Amino acid sequence: MTETGQDQSRAPEKISEGVGVLVVDDEEQNAQILRRTIRKIFKGRIGIIDVAHSGRDALRLIEDNLGKYGIIFTDGNMPNGNGLELAREVKKRELGIDMVLISGGVGEYDLSSPQDVQEICSRYGISEVMQKPFAPSEIKRAIGDMLKKELRNWQCL
Repeated sequence: MTETGQDQSRAPEKISEGVGVLVVDDEEQNAQILRRTIRKIFKGRIGIIDVAHSGRDALRLIEDNLGKYGIIFTDGNMPNGNGLELAREVKKRELGIDMVLISGGVGEYDLSSPQDVQEICSRYGISEVMQKPFAPSEIKRAIGDMLKKELRNWQCL
Protein backbone atom coordinates (compact mmCIF):
# COMPACT_ATOMS: atom_id res chain seq x y z
CA MET A 1 0.00 0.00 0.00
CA THR A 2 1.23 3.48 -0.73
CA GLU A 3 1.06 6.29 1.80
CA THR A 4 -2.18 7.44 0.16
CA GLY A 5 -3.73 4.06 0.93
CA GLN A 6 -3.65 2.74 -2.64
CA ASP A 7 -2.92 -0.93 -3.23
CA GLN A 8 0.79 -0.97 -4.08
CA SER A 9 0.43 -3.76 -6.64
CA ARG A 10 -1.78 -1.47 -8.76
CA ALA A 11 -0.25 1.98 -8.27
CA PRO A 12 3.40 2.17 -7.23
CA GLU A 13 4.38 5.39 -5.54
CA LYS A 14 6.57 7.64 -7.66
CA ILE A 15 10.27 7.63 -6.89
CA SER A 16 11.20 10.77 -4.99
CA GLU A 17 14.30 12.24 -3.39
CA GLY A 18 15.92 10.29 -0.58
CA VAL A 19 16.33 6.62 0.16
CA GLY A 20 13.34 4.42 -0.61
CA VAL A 21 12.10 2.15 2.18
CA LEU A 22 9.98 -0.97 1.90
CA VAL A 23 8.14 -2.13 5.03
CA VAL A 24 7.10 -5.79 4.93
CA ASP A 25 4.68 -6.99 7.59
CA ASP A 26 1.58 -9.16 7.35
CA GLU A 27 -0.13 -7.08 10.05
CA GLU A 28 -1.39 -3.84 8.48
CA GLN A 29 -1.43 -1.92 11.76
CA ASN A 30 2.22 -2.77 12.50
CA ALA A 31 3.24 -1.81 8.97
CA GLN A 32 1.48 1.55 9.15
CA ILE A 33 2.90 2.38 12.59
CA LEU A 34 6.41 1.65 11.35
CA ARG A 35 5.82 3.69 8.17
CA ARG A 36 4.56 6.71 10.14
CA THR A 37 7.43 6.45 12.62
CA ILE A 38 10.06 6.39 9.86
CA ARG A 39 8.38 9.30 8.05
CA LYS A 40 8.22 11.37 11.25
CA ILE A 41 11.84 10.73 12.29
CA PHE A 42 13.39 11.19 8.84
CA LYS A 43 11.37 14.00 7.25
CA GLY A 44 13.06 14.91 3.97
CA ARG A 45 15.82 12.30 4.18
CA ILE A 46 13.69 9.30 3.31
CA GLY A 47 11.96 9.18 -0.06
CA ILE A 48 9.10 6.81 -0.59
CA ILE A 49 7.93 4.30 1.98
CA ASP A 50 5.94 1.43 0.49
CA VAL A 51 4.33 -1.53 2.25
CA ALA A 52 4.04 -5.20 1.30
CA HIS A 53 2.29 -7.85 3.37
CA SER A 54 4.37 -10.94 2.55
CA GLY A 55 7.81 -11.86 1.32
CA ARG A 56 6.36 -12.81 -2.07
CA ASP A 57 4.60 -9.46 -2.46
CA ALA A 58 7.79 -7.68 -1.44
CA LEU A 59 9.85 -9.55 -4.05
CA ARG A 60 7.35 -8.58 -6.75
CA LEU A 61 7.62 -4.91 -5.74
CA ILE A 62 11.41 -5.07 -5.66
CA GLU A 63 11.60 -6.76 -9.08
CA ASP A 64 9.11 -4.32 -10.62
CA ASN A 65 10.95 -1.31 -9.17
CA LEU A 66 14.66 -2.15 -9.30
CA GLY A 67 16.75 0.54 -7.64
CA LYS A 68 13.78 2.09 -5.83
CA TYR A 69 14.50 0.70 -2.36
CA GLY A 70 17.64 1.17 -0.29
CA ILE A 71 16.30 -0.24 2.98
CA ILE A 72 13.81 -3.02 3.74
CA PHE A 73 12.25 -3.52 7.18
CA THR A 74 10.78 -7.01 7.27
CA ASP A 75 8.88 -8.95 9.87
CA GLY A 76 10.35 -12.37 10.51
CA ASN A 77 7.17 -14.42 10.76
CA MET A 78 4.71 -14.02 7.89
CA PRO A 79 2.72 -16.35 5.68
CA ASN A 80 3.63 -16.48 1.98
CA GLY A 81 7.32 -15.86 2.39
CA ASN A 82 8.80 -14.94 5.76
CA GLY A 83 11.48 -12.33 6.41
CA LEU A 84 14.41 -14.74 6.18
CA GLU A 85 13.19 -16.13 2.86
CA LEU A 86 12.88 -12.56 1.55
CA ALA A 87 16.37 -11.69 2.82
CA ARG A 88 17.84 -14.81 1.21
CA GLU A 89 16.32 -13.83 -2.17
CA VAL A 90 17.52 -10.22 -1.92
CA LYS A 91 21.02 -11.43 -1.03
CA LYS A 92 21.03 -14.01 -3.83
CA ARG A 93 20.09 -11.34 -6.38
CA GLU A 94 22.87 -9.02 -5.12
CA LEU A 95 20.56 -6.00 -5.03
CA GLY A 96 22.59 -4.07 -2.45
CA ILE A 97 19.56 -3.36 -0.27
CA ASP A 98 20.06 -3.05 3.49
CA MET A 99 17.74 -5.42 5.34
CA VAL A 100 16.40 -4.95 8.86
CA LEU A 101 14.72 -7.97 10.44
CA ILE A 102 12.06 -6.98 12.96
CA SER A 103 10.61 -9.86 14.92
CA GLY A 104 9.90 -11.44 18.25
CA GLY A 105 11.57 -14.60 17.02
CA VAL A 106 12.27 -16.45 13.80
CA GLY A 107 12.04 -20.22 13.58
CA GLU A 108 14.83 -21.89 15.52
CA TYR A 109 16.68 -18.61 16.10
CA ASP A 110 16.73 -16.86 19.48
CA LEU A 111 17.01 -13.13 18.79
CA SER A 112 18.30 -12.50 22.30
CA SER A 113 21.33 -14.67 21.50
CA PRO A 114 24.26 -12.73 19.97
CA GLN A 115 25.41 -15.94 18.25
CA ASP A 116 22.03 -16.48 16.60
CA VAL A 117 21.84 -12.83 15.53
CA GLN A 118 25.34 -13.08 14.03
CA GLU A 119 24.37 -16.23 12.14
CA ILE A 120 21.20 -14.60 10.79
CA CYS A 121 23.14 -11.56 9.64
CA SER A 122 25.88 -13.52 7.88
CA ARG A 123 23.70 -16.29 6.41
CA TYR A 124 20.87 -14.07 5.14
CA GLY A 125 22.61 -10.76 4.48
CA ILE A 126 20.70 -8.97 7.23
CA SER A 127 22.18 -5.61 8.25
CA GLU A 128 20.31 -5.24 11.52
CA VAL A 129 18.06 -7.30 13.79
CA MET A 130 15.51 -5.51 15.98
CA GLN A 131 13.44 -7.40 18.53
CA LYS A 132 9.78 -6.48 18.92
CA PRO A 133 8.76 -4.37 20.69
CA PHE A 134 11.30 -1.70 19.80
CA ALA A 135 11.54 2.02 20.45
CA PRO A 136 11.55 4.75 17.79
CA SER A 137 15.13 5.51 18.83
CA GLU A 138 16.15 2.03 17.58
CA ILE A 139 14.63 2.77 14.16
CA LYS A 140 16.41 6.12 14.07
CA ARG A 141 19.75 4.53 14.94
CA ALA A 142 19.38 1.67 12.43
CA ILE A 143 18.42 3.91 9.50
CA GLY A 144 20.98 6.53 10.51
CA ASP A 145 23.74 3.90 10.48
CA MET A 146 22.67 2.68 7.04
CA LEU A 147 22.48 6.20 5.61
CA LYS A 148 25.97 6.96 6.94
CA LYS A 149 27.26 3.74 5.36
CA GLU A 150 25.68 4.69 2.02
CA LEU A 151 27.26 8.15 2.18
CA ARG A 152 30.70 6.65 2.89
CA ASN A 153 30.30 4.21 -0.02
CA TRP A 154 29.22 7.02 -2.34
CA GLN A 155 32.17 9.21 -1.32
CA CYS A 156 34.58 6.36 -2.13
CA LEU A 157 33.44 6.17 -5.78
